[in-house]
Amino acid sequence: MSDAEPAKRSTAVRAILIAVPILFWIAQEIHPFGPVPPANRALALLFMMAFWWVTETLPIHWVALLPIVVAPFCPFFPAVEKAAPDFGARFIANVKVVGPTYWNPFIMIFMGGMLIGVAMEQHNLHRRIALRIMKVIGSSPRRILLGFVVSTAFISLWISNTATAVMMVPIGLAVITQLEAREGQRLPYLGQSIMLSIAYGANVGGIGTVIGTAPNMALAGFVAGQYNTPVTFLDYLVVGFPFVLLFLPVVFLALAWLCRKEKTKTLSSDIIDLELGKLGPMSRGEKTVLAVFTLTSSLWIFNEIIRSALGLPFKGDEFDAMAALLAPLLLLSIGTLRAGSLKRMPWDVLILLGGSYALAAVVLQSGLSNWLGGYVKGASTLPPLLLMMVVTLVTVFLSAFTANAAATNLMMLLVSDSMDPTRATPARTVPYLYGACIAASCDFMLPCGTPPNAIVFGTRYIKMRTMAATGFFLDIAAALMAALWIWLGARHFMRF
Repeated sequence: MSDAEPAKRSTAVRAILIAVPILFWIAQEIHPFGPVPPANRALALLFMMAFWWVTETLPIHWVALLPIVVAPFCPFFPAVEKAAPDFGARFIANVKVVGPTYWNPFIMIFMGGMLIGVAMEQHNLHRRIALRIMKVIGSSPRRILLGFVVSTAFISLWISNTATAVMMVPIGLAVITQLEAREGQRLPYLGQSIMLSIAYGANVGGIGTVIGTAPNMALAGFVAGQYNTPVTFLDYLVVGFPFVLLFLPVVFLALAWLCRKEKTKTLSSDIIDLELGKLGPMSRGEKTVLAVFTLTSSLWIFNEIIRSALGLPFKGDEFDAMAALLAPLLLLSIGTLRAGSLKRMPWDVLILLGGSYALAAVVLQSGLSNWLGGYVKGASTLPPLLLMMVVTLVTVFLSAFTANAAATNLMMLLVSDSMDPTRATPARTVPYLYGACIAASCDFMLPCGTPPNAIVFGTRYIKMRTMAATGFFLDIAAALMAALWIWLGARHFMRF
């Protein structure tokens, strides 16, 4: 069974799994419970997509198309309903809201990065890189996993999570391919653990610095704007980086347990040297691909410096997307990448990414996110540590179905408005804002949760049920650890 296809089940079981979310939608329409319309329809859509994704009842890219199919006919967006009185105008307006989410800068970054990976494989550069990595860190599963978790997290401290995952996936695939060639069989457990180590390492590593990921910058902007106090690089570092150090071992242990069933032979350094010798000197194609990969990575790493120096009017993610698309276009133009390689792109995962952004738009603009976040206001009288746990758990749940930066902004507004409406007591409120910020990046459960999750899911090594089960454990663990770290440790180092 392909990892992207639904599991083989009896017709009766599949009919039941398809019917459950539909019945929930009908129940919401007949007698809305929970949020009021149109948020109730958004809740039904969220439940429907999450249920079918986790159970793999339908192909994931079919499910990802639901927002663009349903949104034009359903009143999800109150603003559209007020501005467009007739059905035709509403239909077009709804399409304009949802349609562009299927083609945004993060999707372009993913596509460009995957094409660079195809070029690496075409010229055997991936095998050379893999052997070099194995020579440095060893070839045992645990050493390889640790190497990928740490190196991916370190890179993600300085550049976007998406760019980090795109850079690391071809290298991870190269290592898996080399190990499978050595063993003479597919290594499903180790393969999915290595891929998850890249996604999870990118997510966690981005928490460490204020420039690591969008939620961190959202926090800095919110605190500076609402409390007139800047969050410097060092201010954030003393809060975010220790959490990375605390949680990375949890990620490593979870993934090591996941691949515990995989028994592989130990490859000696001499054999690795022999395999490197067989490759001979680097070919012209390898050198070209490596140069383009290095150039693209440099553009990602020095994104802000380049944009400032040249006065470019682009946002950071837009610049990353242009760099990602420039690389394969350059490789195609000089003949290093064959046009036929485009067939190997995981187009269904591009649709999955688009569907996740479309679902986020529905959740946010329908008012559902405000209804979900409203539970934080109701919990504001709880003991401080327990309230911190509520904030981090609700944020983790929201970030599974909305953009991380959007979840951060929403939670910071809810926390500030409920605890400090006059913005007069930052020392009491800001720790909870940090908790929401860290928790927003701690989503490991679904491919739609973060771009790195979707990127590694596209490699076909990860089963949805495996990601959901492992990610659920890590989601809960991260939310609780973030709450404990902020309340018991980090808040004592904050300048308020």
